Amino acid sequence: MQLKLATYNIRRCIGSDGQKNPDRISEVLAEINPDILALQEVEYVHTVDDIDFTGKDTSLYKMLGPTMLLGQSNYGNVLVSRFPPVAIRKINLSYPGRERRGALDVDLDCRGTVVRVIATHLGLRPVERRNQARKLLAVIDDPALKRDITILMGDMNEWFLWGRPLRWIHDYFGSSRDVATYPARFPVLALDKIWCHPAPLLIRLRKHRTRLAGIASDHLPLVGYVDLSESRSL
Repeated sequence: MQLKLATYNIRRCIGSDGQKNPDRISEVLAEINPDILALQEVEYVHTVDDIDFTGKDTSLYKMLGPTMLLGQSNYGNVLVSRFPPVAIRKINLSYPGRERRGALDVDLDCRGTVVRVIATHLGLRPVERRNQARKLLAVIDDPALKRDITILMGDMNEWFLWGRPLRWIHDYFGSSRDVATYPARFPVLALDKIWCHPAPLLIRLRKHRTRLAGIASDHLPLVGYVDLSESRSL
């Protein structure tokens, strides 16, 4: 079985033209049609029912990871899946004096195979990202939580491909191809990432670059494909 993954910083549905338009985000997600979707910078009022741009498919599971309040709205990470969660955990990645950050750590039942998916959005300053990467890797490597297949994805905010946070994550997951997704209109920076452990299961990465994706947010979505059938031979 092959899983289609996507990670997308939707910037509160504010496009590169400065206009807030959830319908454009919805259309971009319909273009991709992923099985598992990590969203960052999601703004919603109360519950998953407020997140209507992911479509009207009632079979989708929506898991919320708010990190802060913006006025009366929640703001943070959301994980959307076609597969039911069997466990949902939240990781606090906040760094003193900086914007609150976190990660969703979820076990999904993918037709009998448990896949651990961690969705996150790291901080803007190098000292934050170093601290957050260490916290993430400690949780990922916790013997009580380890799974045969683990996926890490999100907006890592790391401008430097040789930066320590990425090197540490590569040490655990293996190298993952760098795909430029930011800024959306003329992408030059690979801020958005997808890793899989074991690494050979991640068989392809690509940016989703369409006319609409170029204006719907300031990031392009990053799409990855994981082949679960390969796990039997590893």
